[in-house]
Amino acid sequence: MKKIRFRASRSGDLMTNPRKKSETLSETAKALIKDMFIEYEYGYREIIKTNPMDKGHLCEAMSRNLIQQVLGGEFRKENKTRSHNDLFSGMCDHKLQKVKIIEDVKNSWTLKTFMNADGKNAKYYAQGMTYLDLHGYDKFRLIYTLNPMPEQIFEKEKNRLLYMYDYDESNQDYIDHLNQVIHNNELIANLNLNDRVKVFEFDRDDNFINEMHNRALEGIKYYKTLKL
Repeated sequence: MKKIRFRASRSGDLMTNPRKKSETLSETAKALIKDMFIEYEYGYREIIKTNPMDKGHLCEAMSRNLIQQVLGGEFRKENKTRSHNDLFSGMCDHKLQKVKIIEDVKNSWTLKTFMNADGKNAKYYAQGMTYLDLHGYDKFRLIYTLNPMPEQIFEKEKNRLLYMYDYDESNQDYIDHLNQVIHNNELIANLNLNDRVKVFEFDRDDNFINEMHNRALEGIKYYKTLKL
């Protein structure tokens, strides 16, 4: 059987609590493991692409530069190495080796989603603890950034609006909607840099990490029971 490792980005699903105390895995965790089963055993994977996801990918370098300007400190470079142990794998955004801090960056889709980011996302917390486990570090930074839309994303949004309004560029509702998108984008671009970065720091929680290991071991047991 292939080596089964849980991705850091999905460790939050593994850590959701089951409804009954007698159960060791939640339905969310079981759904994750079923996804892993059909990918590992059959190479089946569903590709999901959205404009918010594309924006996050396209703005990686922009976010890194923004964080460096606002937070300073050790120079940040893109981490291109996936790390793994017996149970987990993952690729964090930045490893600050001098201060032993792991950083992971979430590029907010809109001003509203940035404002609502409060550091209490359980899945991001689990992801961060997974990175600390993988690298042996003691501190994790969850960083939210806010960047204007890259041109490619703006064009996609414009085309989406055109579709909504039957490709009628003279439609006043379309014009108003597009102008609001332009205004929102310019507003973000003109914000003070310090207002476009949010940082939440977490210390290593070994009790949580140990529980992640226990859940992962239970997950592997469940994986071995699966079939099509």
